[in-house]
Amino acid sequence: MRVKKQKPAGELVKSMMYLASGEGLTSVIPAKLIGMKEVYLFNVEKRKLTKLVAMQGLTISVKGTTIINIDPEQSFTKTVRKPEILKSSKPIGVREMRNIFKDINAVERPATGRTSDKTIILAVF
Repeated sequence: MRVKKQKPAGELVKSMMYLASGEGLTSVIPAKLIGMKEVYLFNVEKRKLTKLVAMQGLTISVKGTTIINIDPEQSFTKTVRKPEILKSSKPIGVREMRNIFKDINAVERPATGRTSDKTIILAVF
């Protein structure tokens, strides 16, 4: 059986929509999403912080404007009342990002992997 050739990360994310910077936040380059286990997205328009976790044994990938291979049991979206908590002068680490998400007192909603031109890729781990 023929093994399918892997596409380069730049080619996978070429049609992905995202916001490069806004609200005092800057986005991570979308090509860095490929092969990661955890991604944090922030929708500037709706003030939604999304945590996407990869399925067991898989890594995150992109198809069009959708982030695929996410675990629906561990991936959630919360509404942020004060987006200032996300602004930091230094890069945010994985523990700090998890604590920020955990400390947001909001209802956890199931996450979709969809991105838009109002979405900032906050962090990838």
